[in-house]
Amino acid sequence: MVFWVETHSKASWSALGVDPNNSYSSYSGQSSILGYYFMRRFHGYCLSAPRSGTRSISYIFEKACRSAHEPFSSQTIQLTLAYCKGEIDKSTLYDALIERDAIAQWEMEASHYLHHLSGALVDLFPMAHFILTVRDPLSWIQSEVNQNVITSEARFAIWQELEAFRYGRYDIKRPEKEKALGNWKNVWPLVSYFKYWSEHYTTVLDRVPEERLLVFPIWEIESNGDKMCRFLGFDISSMEIDMTRAHVGHSQKLFDLYSHIDRDYVAELAEEQCGDVVCRLTDLVPSFALRQEKFRNVPLDVKKS
Repeated sequence: MVFWVETHSKASWSALGVDPNNSYSSYSGQSSILGYYFMRRFHGYCLSAPRSGTRSISYIFEKACRSAHEPFSSQTIQLTLAYCKGEIDKSTLYDALIERDAIAQWEMEASHYLHHLSGALVDLFPMAHFILTVRDPLSWIQSEVNQNVITSEARFAIWQELEAFRYGRYDIKRPEKEKALGNWKNVWPLVSYFKYWSEHYTTVLDRVPEERLLVFPIWEIESNGDKMCRFLGFDISSMEIDMTRAHVGHSQKLFDLYSHIDRDYVAELAEEQCGDVVCRLTDLVPSFALRQEKFRNVPLDVKKS
């Protein structure tokens, strides 16, 4: 099974200088996209949840390095779903990820769906470091439901397939209190969203070693430029990171969840489904709990990232 990409020929290991017996493919070599000799200076992934800063992280680094937001999205989603559904084995997944990395050699990649493959990325790329920006579940669900309404259009078929796996796998029936949401295409029962939110962060925290993971909240992206560069092992003085792009990725607002559903009801669901993970994240990011409580009680116009 070949995932990469119809517009590019399959990477040649000998031409790229890759030893197939070496699991780490962060190397100097000729990329089939770049077309010239390229030395990767560092290797980073941002595995944050959707609507939680991945685009911002990729844009901050865009001027300084080879940075991408959700590259090869269709093929990567197909690969991810095939593995998660048991349609391909671990060996096939690893081969595809190594080939994918060889093709483009991104220095920073921000793709939320790669959290499903975080264990594989840790194994395959031992020099890679991982960034996880966190967003409180109450502001996140408002932004994510709005995004699902946007992706309900036919042209977003691959994203609908991903969202159906993301939320449909929990097989939750829509309760009476959420009946109003049934009038909107591609909006799932709210418990499904919170189950996914918890699973996403738990997966990354469990699979990525602590010393290779940097965790901070999305509202502190602007103040963490130096910390990110030091963590990635790159000289900040030579990095032209653009912190003015820390809050990009705003979506058109088509749907306001809290105009349809009582905020306290949603907060109770969040506490029930996400409470343990919120506590775990609060241990890493003390300001996290305060932000969660603030959003519960005050109708904020939250920036979407």
